[in-house]
Amino acid sequence: KANDKSNWIQIDFEPWSSKGTEVQELFLKLKSAILAENQVSFDYYSMHGESEGRSVQPWKLIFKNQAWYLYGWCNKANEERFFKLNRMRNLTLLSKPVIKFCEQQSQPVQAKQETQAFKLIDVVLEADAQFLPTLLDEFKADSIEDSGNGKKCITLKMPDIPWIEHTLLGFAD
Repeated sequence: KANDKSNWIQIDFEPWSSKGTEVQELFLKLKSAILAENQVSFDYYSMHGESEGRSVQPWKLIFKNQAWYLYGWCNKANEERFFKLNRMRNLTLLSKPVIKFCEQQSQPVQAKQETQAFKLIDVVLEADAQFLPTLLDEFKADSIEDSGNGKKCITLKMPDIPWIEHTLLGFAD
């Protein structure tokens, strides 16, 4: 039907690379674990590229800023945590039941970082115009100006936290 509005959204796990099937499989396994209220274990790569084994009591799958996350109780850290699905390897569904339950079951979940007041800093980037779309995929620019010679000057406000520096340096020069 031309007026059928039931098909207004589509979630496609397939990125522009072959990674999509892996994320879709993780998603489906984690969904099963959440619904069955069973714990999971996996190897997880930190921001520093180090892999650690984790045992988690899964609560929710959350899509945030272009990525899927598992939200649950980390048995190793003994606190609630977010785990980016792209950084997980060797996921195993355990027969151990979930014993810690999400206290915010009916409310949207916010990362602890987001609820803390971070000092915002002004960041000015100069990049070749060809890299502007990539930067805009990652960051919300406050202003974009031509700086000559095919370059753009991008101004943003960002929280003053360590991963910002690491992320920006990933775009170097």
